[in-house]
Amino acid sequence: MRQSVKKGEPLSIPAEEYNAFLQVANDYRTKSVAARPLQQGRHVPHGLVRIKNTTDSDLGRFSVLGIDGPLFSPDDNLEEYQNRLAFVGVTPTTGHFDKFAIIQEPLAVDAIGLAMVTGITVAQVNVTSEGHGYASLTDGESGYLESAAGGAVVILDKGSGSGTVWAHVLLGSNPCPSAQAVLDADLTATGTATASIWRFDGTNLVDTGEDVEVHPWMMKSDTTVASGSQIWIRWKGRWYIENAECP
Repeated sequence: MRQSVKKGEPLSIPAEEYNAFLQVANDYRTKSVAARPLQQGRHVPHGLVRIKNTTDSDLGRFSVLGIDGPLFSPDDNLEEYQNRLAFVGVTPTTGHFDKFAIIQEPLAVDAIGLAMVTGITVAQVNVTSEGHGYASLTDGESGYLESAAGGAVVILDKGSGSGTVWAHVLLGSNPCPSAQAVLDADLTATGTATASIWRFDGTNLVDTGEDVEVHPWMMKSDTTVASGSQIWIRWKGRWYIENAECP
């Protein structure tokens, strides 16, 4: 048996013994890691989660996925549920307006990777008006977001022009934004109406020129909000009227 050496003493180890020592160390390290519970979710940076691509198509980096529940339910696997922030990703619909993610790496069908749910990320945005400062999901579309006068996503900056451009967007800061608007037509409890978005320009409220379709929200069946009324609307996958000025 070899004796221990002191600091500064020459050390000579035959190659066979050195390699055996490395094998023991590697075996110990592997077994120690394997014995620990899975805690991958805790090591994912803030704002990122793991998501599984359950769509029928391979997806490129910065594609959009709707979140359709956890990958591991607490009833089926409590340990995984507690230690992994992992979700099922599906083709987004308007019902996912406040539950979606932008993937940060390409994902083949059934692959799992990182996705952004809150924070700043790159995304593609289909710009329908260069004055839009927000974006939202497009029903059935994973390739890009749609620009809008209001939405769950804030556009920080974007490429010039209209059509599909690259942009920096902020997720999770305002999932249900509101806006002040003026009705362009009467709104009944069973119909919809167009309204013009108004914003404060630092001095006055001004018409932005952006028109949106407004839906009734908990209005009595015999109620009508008249054209020209000032209203507050809120985005919940589409614009709903929340308040209106008294007639």
